[in-house]
Amino acid sequence: MTETHPDFTLYAGDRWQFDAALHDASGNALNLSGAEIVWRLHKSGNVIATRTVGDGITVTNALAGLCSIVNTKEQTEAFANGTYSDDIRVTIGDMVCTQAVGLITVTRAGATLGSAGSATDPCATLARLQQARIALVTGARETRVRIENFEVEYSAATMTDLDRAIANYDSLCRKQTGKAPRRHAIGSTMRPTS
Repeated sequence: MTETHPDFTLYAGDRWQFDAALHDASGNALNLSGAEIVWRLHKSGNVIATRTVGDGITVTNALAGLCSIVNTKEQTEAFANGTYSDDIRVTIGDMVCTQAVGLITVTRAGATLGSAGSATDPCATLARLQQARIALVTGARETRVRIENFEVEYSAATMTDLDRAIANYDSLCRKQTGKAPRRHAIGSTMRPTS
C-alpha cells in the first residue's frame, strides 16, 4: 500500500534517520524476514542515492514490519540544495510494492527556507533541539529529536551539527514571531577593565 509522507526539510551534512513501519494494503504489518528493502532519493528524475538492507537500512523488528533508514552526515553532505523525491520499495518473494513516496527539501544550515520547505513550528523544534543540547551537556551519551516527522540522533561527537540546527531553527523561529535576528560578535574577546 503506497502512502505519501508529509513534505519535510532536511539539512545537508546532518545524519538522517527515517524509522518506517511497512504494511500491506489491509494495514497489516509486513513480515520483513528475508525482504529486500530499497530506499531511493531522486532529483530531476535521476536516482542520486540508494540505501538497501545492510547498506543504510536495518530491519529493527521483522514481524512488526519495522525498519530504520540511515544516511550518514558524509553521505548527505553531497546533496545540493533543492527539492527531491524519495520512495521505499519492498520485495517479498514475488510481491513488489512501493510503500511510501514524498518530497524532501534539502538545505544547508543557515539557508533561508522558502514556503515549500518551511517547518510547521520552528519554535517548537527549537525548544526540542535546545533540550537535547542540555541533555548532552549534562551527561547523556546520545539524544534523539523529532524534526518534521523524523528522528535525528545527536551525541557529543555531533554537537556542532546540533548547534548548527539550533542556530537555524532560532532564526526561523525569530522570523515567524517577528523578533529581530540575533547578532553575534565575531573574533571578539572579553578583557577585564582596570
